[in-house]
Amino acid sequence: MRFKHLIAISLLTTSLVAGVALAAAGPKPEDYLESRHGLLQTVRIQYGPLSAYAKGEGDLPADALQRAENIAALANILPVAWGNQDVPKSSTKPDAFAHKEKFLEGFKVLNKEAVKLADAIRAKDAETIKAQIGTVGKVCKGCHDDFKEKD
Repeated sequence: MRFKHLIAISLLTTSLVAGVALAAAGPKPEDYLESRHGLLQTVRIQYGPLSAYAKGEGDLPADALQRAENIAALANILPVAWGNQDVPKSSTKPDAFAHKEKFLEGFKVLNKEAVKLADAIRAKDAETIKAQIGTVGKVCKGCHDDFKEKD
């Protein structure tokens, strides 16, 4: 478990450092795409063990609170990875840029729901934790349904 946490921290740190470097050098379209992939992978790494718990496939991870807080923080960082443009080889639908306000609202909702998840974990309320994990997953899925091209 500790190894996965270190990987997640490494990915997050790499993404943040890359973001700072991009800001200094002026990002190229492919930089945005790379940042999107790294950040979304980091969200998946944080969410996966929580989702398994909600599905009854394991125990609540010992670092569940940190994972929920990480998801909330990532929700605040993610919009930067989309910049103001679509990029080649992106699976983001053009609608995300045509309806950018609605698209960006999804990240705000993700943050809000992840904070609620962290609160439920602090309260040690198993039913609410499971329900809130499901809500966080639905927020992610909703955005993907609306704004991600089908694979």
